[in-house]
Amino acid sequence: MPLSLDTVSLEDLERHVRSLTAPQGPTDLFKNLLGSVRLVAPRGSLYLIRKEQVRGWGVFGFSEEAARAFRGRSTGVGEGWLGRVIGTEWPLYEPDAADVCPRYGQPSPFECAGMAIRVKGRAIGLVVVERQTTETPWHPALLSVLVRVAQLQLDLDVLRRKLGTSEPESATVGALVGSAPGESAAVAGRPARPAPTVPVVPAVDDPGLEAVRRYARLVATDIRLYNEEAVLLGRRHGDLVDRLADQLTRGKEAFLRRHGPLGRTALQILRGAYVEVLAGGDETLVPQLD
Repeated sequence: MPLSLDTVSLEDLERHVRSLTAPQGPTDLFKNLLGSVRLVAPRGSLYLIRKEQVRGWGVFGFSEEAARAFRGRSTGVGEGWLGRVIGTEWPLYEPDAADVCPRYGQPSPFECAGMAIRVKGRAIGLVVVERQTTETPWHPALLSVLVRVAQLQLDLDVLRRKLGTSEPESATVGALVGSAPGESAAVAGRPARPAPTVPVVPAVDDPGLEAVRRYARLVATDIRLYNEEAVLLGRRHGDLVDRLADQLTRGKEAFLRRHGPLGRTALQILRGAYVEVLAGGDETLVPQLD
């Protein structure tokens, strides 16, 4: 399933990813996930797993009658094609879905794909997308991106509760697309600091620098994805740089291999990404890079 964004607006994709990373409860997150999946397929459905039962939760692109039949769905967690999706770590794609994908009165699908939603490795639900032969949009590989963003947000919510965070942070998985400096809320045991009053990165009227900033955010996001607990603890205790010393150094080396000729400007841009993505807008947690 090669991922092609030829017919997907990157602005739309960023908007939907941001909707998944905003502070919200699970119900709103599932609603936003289902809405985001409209980028993927003309029809989609979201199931939740409760007490070893797979139950229909929400759909789009279905008739009212089919939607009612879907919401009445309840089956064992290991049964049928949905059970295969739940038991698979990666998206399960079916190029011949006529007798595979569950039907509730919607048109028989030509192809379908499904992916489980996991929290701490345990499946709590799944998303299924489908289409007939020539229907659009159809970007099944994009399903993995959206579901994994939602999973990261759910995992972070669990981690925050475990760490005793008093308020949700707005810069959680928003690091995937970048969030504005100063967006993070206070965490338990540490007072909120005021948002920076000056930009971390100097404003330069050069369109080419936007690509540099995007790459810097990607470097910072890669660090965050694999060090979520260290990031949250580093913010909480004010020792972010000590906890991520090796990762920050490797990130800087990778960034400078590509954008080193920009000199001091490159270091300012990278520091800005570290502050934005890793420190939640708190400049005091990331010293100047040299």
